[in-house]
Formats: sequence, C-alpha cells, structure tokens
Amino acid sequence: MTGTKLRIYDLVHAASSSQIDEDEKVRKEKQSDLTKLIVTICSELGFPEKTASSSIDEELKNKIIALLDKQGIKISMDNIIHTAKTKTRGRKPKAEKEPEPPPEPVKPKSKLIIVRRIKPTPPPVEQPPPVVIPEVEKKVEPVKLDEKKITPKLELQAPKRLGISLPLQPFRVAKPTVVPSMMGRTKRPHLKKSSARHKEKEKKEEATVTIEKPVTITIASSLSLKELAERLILPETEIVKHLFAKGIIRTVNQIVEHEIAVTCAKDLGYEVITKEEEQENLLQPDISKELEEDLVPRSPVVTIMGHVDHGKTSLLDAIRETKLKLTDQEKGGITQHIGAYQVEVTDYDGKKRKITFLDTPGHEAFTALRARGAQVTDIAVLVVAADDGVMPQTIEAIDHARAASVPIIIALNKIDKEGANPDKVLGQLTEHNLLIEDYGGKTVCSKISAKKRINLDDLLTKITLVADAELGLKLRANPAKLATGVVIEAELSKEKGPVAHLLVQGGTLKKADCIVAGNIAGRVRAMFDNTGCEVEEAPPSCPVEIIGLPDVPNAGDTFQATKNYQEAKQIASERLLKQKETKRAFGLADFALKVKEGQIHELNIIIKADVHGSAEAVSKEVLNLSTNEVLVKPVHIGSGNISENDVNLASSTGAIIIGFHVSTDVNAQKIADENGVDIRIYDIIYKITEDLEKAILGLLEPEKEEVKLGTAEVRKVILYGKGNKIAGSYVTEGKIQRNQIAKVSRGGKIIYEGKIDNLKRFKDDAREVQINFECGISFEGFNDLEEGDTIECWTIIEKERTSLT
Repeated sequence: MTGTKLRIYDLVHAASSSQIDEDEKVRKEKQSDLTKLIVTICSELGFPEKTASSSIDEELKNKIIALLDKQGIKISMDNIIHTAKTKTRGRKPKAEKEPEPPPEPVKPKSKLIIVRRIKPTPPPVEQPPPVVIPEVEKKVEPVKLDEKKITPKLELQAPKRLGISLPLQPFRVAKPTVVPSMMGRTKRPHLKKSSARHKEKEKKEEATVTIEKPVTITIASSLSLKELAERLILPETEIVKHLFAKGIIRTVNQIVEHEIAVTCAKDLGYEVITKEEEQENLLQPDISKELEEDLVPRSPVVTIMGHVDHGKTSLLDAIRETKLKLTDQEKGGITQHIGAYQVEVTDYDGKKRKITFLDTPGHEAFTALRARGAQVTDIAVLVVAADDGVMPQTIEAIDHARAASVPIIIALNKIDKEGANPDKVLGQLTEHNLLIEDYGGKTVCSKISAKKRINLDDLLTKITLVADAELGLKLRANPAKLATGVVIEAELSKEKGPVAHLLVQGGTLKKADCIVAGNIAGRVRAMFDNTGCEVEEAPPSCPVEIIGLPDVPNAGDTFQATKNYQEAKQIASERLLKQKETKRAFGLADFALKVKEGQIHELNIIIKADVHGSAEAVSKEVLNLSTNEVLVKPVHIGSGNISENDVNLASSTGAIIIGFHVSTDVNAQKIADENGVDIRIYDIIYKITEDLEKAILGLLEPEKEEVKLGTAEVRKVILYGKGNKIAGSYVTEGKIQRNQIAKVSRGGKIIYEGKIDNLKRFKDDAREVQINFECGISFEGFNDLEEGDTIECWTIIEKERTSLT
C-alpha cells in the first residue's frame, strides 16, 4: 500500500471480498450499509464528516477495524493489502506514462475543441490564400458588436480556431454542460454567490424556527427507522448513533422492532404509550387530567370477601333487605340478577349518600374480574366469623385485596353466636398485619351480626368514613364524558335476548348510546336500574342492566361508549383480532430475559406446598434471593394443590406459581394454559432456589430437546478424492436435512454421532431430502461407512422450562 492513501471504500471492499459468490445486488446493498456504518463510526470518534472516498490514516483505520470486529465484521490486513494492490494494478505508474509518445498528440484534442465544432465547417487551411482577409477585418472593426460580455470565451477562442468566419456566418454554440468533461467548469460565478446567499438565508430561517418536541408518543407496532425519527422529531443520524451505541445496527429504511423502538424512545427522554395502554387509558380515565370543575363525587364500589360460611351472602342480603325494603317475594329477585345494587345510607355527618355493592361475594369473582383487566372495587369488606377465626380462604382474601391495593374493612360477624371470641380473632388478624384502630392500628373494624341485623348502620357509616379519608380524591368522575365501565355479568334471556349487567365507572351512559363491550359492538335499546325500573341514563358508579347487544359479552370485559356505530365496530374488530393472536403471559424464562435487559426489578411468586410448614420454609429461602436490583415478592403462601383461584391471582398480578410436593387441578391447568400462567412443580427446595437464582441473574436458559427428523439406509458407498466416502442412501422415514445432527448405527450400535456435512441429490446440493428419495450424504471427519448402515437425522429445539424435576 505504499504510495497510495487508504480510503473508506477500500475497507468496504476488503470486508466484502469473501462474499463474491453472493448476488451482485445483495453485495452492493451490504457494501452501502457498511459504508454508512463506517462513516457513522468516524463521526462518533470525533473526526470531520467523511464520505466513501475520504482518506483515513493508520490510527483511524485501526480504531474502525476494532469497532467493526466487536460487531462481528472481520477485516484482515491481507484483504486490505490485496484490495489496495488490485486498485493500483488497474492504473499505470507515472514512469510508464512519460516516455510513451501517444499522450502528446492527444493533448491538442481538448474537449473544448469538440464543443466548438458543433457544425461541420470546411478546414480553415484551404481559405487563407485570398487577399480579402485583411479588408474584411477592417470593415468589421468599426462595427464590432459581437464583443459582448455575455460570451467572453468565444472572443478568445474563435479567432484562433475559426478565423474571420465569426462576423460573416454566425454559428450556434452548444451548452457546455452537455459534455461530461465540461461538467462543473462553466458554472457562472454569480449563480454560486446567489445559491450561497440563498443557503445562508435558509440556515438563518431554520435557526429562528423552534420546533417543540412531543413529551409523549404512541408506538403501536414495529416501524422503520425513518418513521421513528419523524415521530421523535430527531435527525435520523442521531437514532442510528443511539442504536449503534447499544450494538444494534440499523439503516434508515430498515425496520426497528417494537420493543427496540420503545426502549430507544424512553432512553431519549420520551414517554411511550403503546396501543394497548392507549385503550386502557380510555377505559380507566385519569382524573388528574380532568378539570377540577368537571369532576363530581361518585359512590364507592364495595366487594364482600371472606371464608366459606362466615356470612358474606347473609350480610349482602341483610343490607339489601333493610335498605331497599324488599318484601319476601322480591328477595333474591332483581338484585341477584343484576349483580350489583346501590343503597342509600347516612354518613357520619348525617348526610344521605349512596354505596354500590357488588353482589358477587368472594375473592374468586373479585380476582376473576381483575384477571381480565377490570379494576372495579374501591373498598374490600373482609367478613370473619367471631366463632371460627382466620381460615385459609380468609388469608387468600387478604392477599387478593392487597394485590389490588384497596383498603380493607373488617366485618367481625356472628358476635351474637355462642362461642364467639372477637378478641382472639382480632389477635389472629394482627399476624397478617391487620391491626384494628381499637388496638392502635389503622384498620377499621365493625362488630356485626348479619342475621340479627346488629350494627349494620355502623358498618355502612365506617365504609363512608374510609371512602372519604383514604379515597376522597379518587372517588370522583367526569359525568359529561362518554361512558366507560365493566361488564359484571351477562346472560342470554329467552324473553330479552342478550342481556349485559354493567357498572359505569366514568362518564354517563345514556339510552341509544353506541357501545363496545369486549369484542361486541351494539346499541343500548333499553336500560334498567337495580330495582327493575327503566332509566334514561346512568351516572358514574351506577349498576344497570341493558339490552341491545347482538351477542353475550364475557364477565369482566370492559365497555366504552362511542360517538357512532362505525367507531364501535372498528374497536370491536381490533379487539377480536387481538384475541385471536396467540397470548403468552409472563414466565420465568421471560423474567430472566427482562432482568438481563434491565427492564424489570420485581418478581411476584405464589407458593403452594403440601403442608403450611413447608410453604413457610420455601418462602424464607425465596426471600433470601432478593438483591439490590431484583426484589422477590411472595404474593400468596398457602397449602394444598394449585387451584383456579391461585391461577387467577397469578394472572392478575403477573406472578409465577411455585409448587412444592403438590399437583395442579385439571381446571386450574386448563385456565393456566389459556392465560399463559407459568406453573412450576418441585420436589427439592434447593432446586427452587437454584432455578430462581438463575432467573434473577438473567441466566435461565430454555430446555434443549432432541427431535428426530428422519432415517435413511446406506445402500452404496461411493469413494471420491483421497479416501473420502459418500453414503449413497435411500430415505425410509421422515426427511434428512443438511447441517443437522446425524447418528450412524451398525448392528443396533451407534458408531458415529456428528454433523451432516454435505447432502446431494445427484450432482446438486440439497437442503433436505424427503422420504422415498435417494441422496448422497457425507460427514465431518468420518469415513467408516458400510452398506446397510442406518443414518438417523436429529435436530435440537429449545423450549421454555416448566420444571427441573
């Protein structure tokens, strides 16, 4: 490379010298991408802006080669030297050019002469004899109007080449820009100045214009780098540099994956909203974005939770009967069908207020709604029997309420029953961090009797007290907006058709509104309240029954009112397409990947063991795995087999279920498969900690499994080269693929296990050969082949680990 300067395109040709066999178009595209990458590297290193023909010194060359090597692009010095030699080999050295005679006669043939000879004229040598030449010159001198400043070059060159013919016969001059050799030589200087001034004006205008960048952007799917730069209002080069710093190489027209685009936008200081989050924001409106004058108080929504036979249903019936004043014929009628009802109570200030109760007692229904994405409840009332105490389902209810981050009110029921010991029960609740106010804690408690109707008003008053004290600012809504809410229940009635029971959470639902519930779009034909009376509109926190939907939605689906029916149909179709896509929830392998990328810092776990003591032991070992970066958080600890409730809780909290010496119920496994909940069963505690530790460190790898592809029989051994053998084979089962694992067996014993090197059909290379076809197979470093040998083709697939046992 002596005597020549190394340029950027030399490095590009050296890097692509090993790709000669590729298609020319593909190779040129790769060279173009690599050139852009090297130019980006030079600008990153602080060098002036360069192009493909820019020269680089030895220091810059070494830095570029080192950075490309980190990206997996290998450039050897031999390739660079070979490229430089082939470049200099094409042109002759100066020493050879000087002694050669041909260059001298070529010099008079300047390209300017070709331009001037536009029309054929007789050679000027034949016309000099006449004596008229000087006379014509004298006549022309006084009337010399052709000496204009417009064509100064013609005045200088016309007499030399054309003589006196200039005034006698005018000729046409071609545009100099037509000839490639004249490109750039005849540009007028005043044009350059004007263009330069024009550019300066544009720069000043650009400097004065200030573009406001958006704080939040919406990225719904994968997009090109150019589109991402337009949304971020940033130069494309800045996006390329940012991705390159993370080890991701993308050009302007290449696609940037959705996750990479979201991460890039967040790193650059933007708040990113995905399409799903945008829909959720519409369904769960943020009251902080509403004007204060538009917000009005709404009723709190209460759910009754607790253990079996502790009086949940009795309490709901008692409140409904006393406040709604139902007769015996009306009991269990309208209110039980609508799934929710409102009662009017007197609060601690003596004011009349309303409370909405969900008529779906139990944490199962509570968590089922949350598992489908519906955050309905504002307050959870935990019913505990004074004669029974804290039971397993009581603990589950506490965990479910805490996972939902809702306030808990304790309703200590059956205080009138013999054997009731309220103080003992309250002492048991302190073990679960529920210390009541009478003992110096913060948990509100009311001692009641649902059957005897004792202290029901006290419980309702304390519900209003908690609503004002802890949820005062949250229990507000804007009734002027379009309605949003949740489907509590739905059924197919013989008289009315599809019937949906809705709970309005925001806005006001009106008769004849177009709504979309789940993936079903329709119009509200009629609307009834919890007493069975037809109403025209439903404000926030009001439960209603509607008819008019073409099909029955699912309980827990969210609904929203739209401006017109076309918009409702479009939203419903988008949700339907989303449901058809394969849904995969969060697993331990996904958690390991997120930890490795630094995107997650908390692992929720549900622990189920055969006995409670084992569950406590497992939880202690799991808690010790928490680090400064990742927090391991047990959401629920219990004993017994893994049930549907555990799966629902895991689905709503994004948790992983760890089972120790237990099994999974059939229905629970079915729901887990549908919702993608990760269930892992273990027999040894240290295997649990080992698996979780790998996940926390981001090192959990998927399981590898060998899958048999096919079998072939060796029918003839073909010799070629120096001792090399090809197995002429016939595929008897499945298929044989090149570059897969081969197992050669003879007499039932495997004599070789390695890689299939070459696979041919006659003289052509083949990627795979199907059953009942002949082929030639060779292996890496193995030639001990005989007729009758059996060749099995295997491949390795990776799958997510579900258990280490």
